[in-house]
Amino acid sequence: MNTKLENYQKPLKKGWVTELAKLCKCTTVTVSNAIHHNSPGVKAEKVRQMYRIKYLNRK
Repeated sequence: MNTKLENYQKPLKKGWVTELAKLCKCTTVTVSNAIHHNSPGVKAEKVRQMYRIKYLNRK
């Protein structure tokens, strides 16, 4: 039962893609592709790193 609670992630608030795009200075399409489709590239890696820090509280 504890493992389910530890793996639970709160739903993100509306507009998180736009917010992340502004932080990373890229487009919303880049953010969506990086997070949802795991696209390769330097910008995509930067987006995933910022996503982990901001929303998953990991470095």
